Amino acid sequence: LLPGKTTALVGPSGGGKSTLLHLLAGFDYPQTGALNFADVPLNAFKRASYRKHTGWVPQQPLLFNDTIAANVSMSGTLDKTRLMNALEAAHCLEFAQEYLANETLIGEGGNQLSGGQRQRIGIARALFTKPKLLVLDEATSALDGDTEESISSDIQKLKGSTTVVLIAHRLSTVRDADLVLYMDKGEIIARGTF
Repeated sequence: LLPGKTTALVGPSGGGKSTLLHLLAGFDYPQTGALNFADVPLNAFKRASYRKHTGWVPQQPLLFNDTIAANVSMSGTLDKTRLMNALEAAHCLEFAQEYLANETLIGEGGNQLSGGQRQRIGIARALFTKPKLLVLDEATSALDGDTEESISSDIQKLKGSTTVVLIAHRLSTVRDADLVLYMDKGEIIARGTF
């Protein structure tokens, strides 16, 4: 991985991309071989500390029957400025304003929201933590092209301060990546730029 840069993982379904992201996010350690982040083996980091600095956005984020603020902050204390910045960067403000004003619950699993809105709340949650590593597993697959492009542009603004690793099947999503890795059968078989 290139620290402070964006790396995209592409390849066929079942090629190992999501498994690699789970390892990078600190959910598990490799059973064989080594996985390094910033030239340090992943298992050298204390898992709790590592995960505290990692933002994870799966294709279908886990949302709770609570307010948008609670789903984004995931903590007992809420920094409203930080919340609004995260919602703005994830392009959630337009639909979130009414929910925020009325402290409306979003339903179990976020069922009061569309698939694209749920994904944007997941992205806002990850950005709220100000991660050093942002891991996106098909995190914009339910978004229309314009919204995806806007979010991708905002994520590109993190360059230098945040390392971004993403999986995408749309070529437009990986266009601005600094490095593109092609995975198949659990191996990186090609690397380059878009």
